[in-house]
Amino acid sequence: MVNLILIPISTRLFTAPEIKQQSFRLDGLFSTVEGFENEPLYFVELQTYKDEEFYERLFGEIFVYFRQYQPANSDWYAVVIYDKRIHEAPPHPRYRFLIEQHLRCIYLNELDTSTDNSLGIGIAKLFTETPTRATSLAQQLINQAKENLTDEHL
Repeated sequence: MVNLILIPISTRLFTAPEIKQQSFRLDGLFSTVEGFENEPLYFVELQTYKDEEFYERLFGEIFVYFRQYQPANSDWYAVVIYDKRIHEAPPHPRYRFLIEQHLRCIYLNELDTSTDNSLGIGIAKLFTETPTRATSLAQQLINQAKENLTDEHL
């Protein structure tokens, strides 16, 4: 037996709206090489200012990508790199499932460089530093790169 839920017509409107597609550009995508379609896709966005419509646009971009490119990968994650946590606008509750299952956020100003002294983390931290501190940090990173990287890495 099928249970039907009846919704009074007076509380609903039925329409057929036209939806115009905007032009989207992803900041980055880590896709897989042939033969590794079981691995997830990683959509990467860098956000350095507060944008109330950020998550609407991000998920729109991802689903338009799926429609246009139809990748074989069934799993995916959105990785958002914020310079500071205060630049994250709270997402609408309608995205709760997507956020719980597919979203990972990184806050550059909260990264602990005392335990991770990698060049990559140091370069990422440049986005969050004051101009004076960024200059000093950049010089340290240049020196670190000269010491750690050999010609075969360049």
